[in-house]
Amino acid sequence: MSRPRSAKNRRLERNLYRGSKGFQYKHPQTGKFHYMGRDEAKALAAARKLNALLTKGNDLVQRVLGARHTLADCLDLFEREDVPQKAWKPTTLADHQDRLNKLRREYGDRVIEELTVKDCAELLRDITSSTRSRLRFRMILIWVLDVGRAEGWIDDNPAHATKKIKPPPRQRDRMTLEVYRRIWKQAPTWLQNAMDLSLHTLLRRIDVISCKFVDVKEPYLYVVPRKTENITFVRLKMRMQGDLRAVISCCRDTILSPYLVHKRPLRIRASKHKDHHTQVSPSELDEAFAQARQAAAIGGTNPVTFHEIRSLGADLYRQAGWTLARIEQLLGHGSEQMTLHYLKGHEAPWQEVEAGLQLP
Repeated sequence: MSRPRSAKNRRLERNLYRGSKGFQYKHPQTGKFHYMGRDEAKALAAARKLNALLTKGNDLVQRVLGARHTLADCLDLFEREDVPQKAWKPTTLADHQDRLNKLRREYGDRVIEELTVKDCAELLRDITSSTRSRLRFRMILIWVLDVGRAEGWIDDNPAHATKKIKPPPRQRDRMTLEVYRRIWKQAPTWLQNAMDLSLHTLLRRIDVISCKFVDVKEPYLYVVPRKTENITFVRLKMRMQGDLRAVISCCRDTILSPYLVHKRPLRIRASKHKDHHTQVSPSELDEAFAQARQAAAIGGTNPVTFHEIRSLGADLYRQAGWTLARIEQLLGHGSEQMTLHYLKGHEAPWQEVEAGLQLP
């Protein structure tokens, strides 16, 4: 129990506090203090009304108004009926579930009929300081409140009217071929294979570590990109040319594994994230790449990541004379604009053209 109020403050309404400059009301749901002025009678009346609206309980007012729906009710329905239909990947599901849990934990008792645009805007600002994260929370809040609107609990979704802030562009250094080779020399053999496979195929990290030897059927390598599997429905049948065959040959070693990129673990133990003990996880690849990068003394404000190999490979294909359309196919992109985004930051090659007139 909280400490009893002093005789001086005993007549104050619940959540109302006396200060040196007047009275303050503490919001029972957000914990924020709101200045109520110096007039005690007005502050008491306002606090009494606010408590009746904001405090949960089976009082006479609630009996007249009936049961009121909260954000937690919308979350329950969203998680039960909508989430299974989203077909999110495990990592995406885990990320969104963390945000749903945070909304429930911190704002689940908010009555949705009383939510205003201002309330939603303050919620989004309070829940995170990251612009990108706030954008994701805004998207989820819209989804969740849309459930309440579809059920007829509210007439409008106030989250739709909140400001959609454009996040700052990601700052990432582009990888050059020289940097690639310096990191490659410091990498263990299995990571060298992963880097070479990504450079030649332009596959993402998750697809590189998921390629299996059964996917190699001369003269092709068959890949279904995981990220866009259910979006663009791209399925790649790569005709192996140049050094790609040599890269795949290097993946064959004395370790018995179904995966092209593999390594012998320090100890064999079951893992829900792996279906074979030689399989490399995304975190293991990232950690090994960071160690090789550090050993190669590659730093910078935004040090290159494994993902930048895709961009470097696309630029090398462009320098080799490939058209933008062919590079777009290999990247598995759904638009030319995304391919140009990957090539941005790399110096465009010189184009040989003819010029000169024969004047009469």
